Amino acid sequence: MIDINFWNNKTVLITGYSGFKGYWLNLFLKKLGSNVYGISKKGLESEVFKAYSHILNHNNNYEIDISKYDKFEKLLHDINPEILFHFAAQPLVITSKYKPRTTLETNVIGTFNILEAVKNFSSSIATVIATTDKVYKNPSHNNSESDPLGSFELYGATKVACENLINAYNLDKSSSNKFSVVRSGNVLGPGDGGDNRLLTDIILAIKQKKNLNLRNPYSTRPWQFILDSLAGYILAAQFHHHNSYEIFNLGSKELNNVTVFELSEKLLKKFDSNIEIIIEKDNLLLEADILKINSSKAEEILKWKQYYNLEMIIEEIFNWYKNKNDLNVIDISEYMVEKYIKKYL
Repeated sequence: MIDINFWNNKTVLITGYSGFKGYWLNLFLKKLGSNVYGISKKGLESEVFKAYSHILNHNNNYEIDISKYDKFEKLLHDINPEILFHFAAQPLVITSKYKPRTTLETNVIGTFNILEAVKNFSSSIATVIATTDKVYKNPSHNNSESDPLGSFELYGATKVACENLINAYNLDKSSSNKFSVVRSGNVLGPGDGGDNRLLTDIILAIKQKKNLNLRNPYSTRPWQFILDSLAGYILAAQFHHHNSYEIFNLGSKELNNVTVFELSEKLLKKFDSNIEIIIEKDNLLLEADILKINSSKAEEILKWKQYYNLEMIIEEIFNWYKNKNDLNVIDISEYMVEKYIKKYL
């Protein structure tokens, strides 16, 4: 279970704070009573972060490029966090094809800088690093944490490189701080807004009343709701703090077989949209058709649960977008978090 007493007054640092996962984690942890600080790179703000920016000043957010070591190290000493979540990344397969250097610098060098700064920090920092479900050599297998890693595309390759770096630092006996890893499935929820993301494309197509183009309509992914995913990270950090470093998959048995086309169709129906789905015939982007991860370890050790099924996820997305312009976006988002936390109490 999530221990509210543990998180109350904890000093937490989130890299990728203004991103989709980062900002929802910030909202989650603040409800648990934590003192949250963030690191973000300008121009990579999520929709939910932008929505809050119209109402609140983000005085706890620092614009730092994690590929620049000195600035990160100084901020780490200034904040002195007890818990660190490393989310900052270039997270898209398609972007890695066109911006390979940026992907490498952010994902590999950025993660190296985190590891190097934290390993012998003056105090204990329980660090949880987000990698991806795309690190497995055989993506269509029901992969558990001990299965072989590998990738046939650049984004996945950078995350495999991160995993190898993390493992090397964890095995280094001179490193006083260790690092846990979470490999999460494809996350769905309101307020993403990232370019070339499926949900962003669907919402934009609905708003503009333009047909929806799908690259790989019959691909399946280990879909999960944003708060289900973040609960796993929070539980992993609790475990790390009380025990030691570990690797956890966060996936869904129920949603593993849902195709991109099926998800898109259900969302369009929920929004009562009559736009058409167009299947791209000349897709040259190499992506896995099937991705599966086994989360039995997280379920057993962390007591992690995926509470949201596909219909519930779609309902939450619909309600957020339907009401965020009519009501206060803070009320909508924070009610979602409060309602979710009660499930873990």
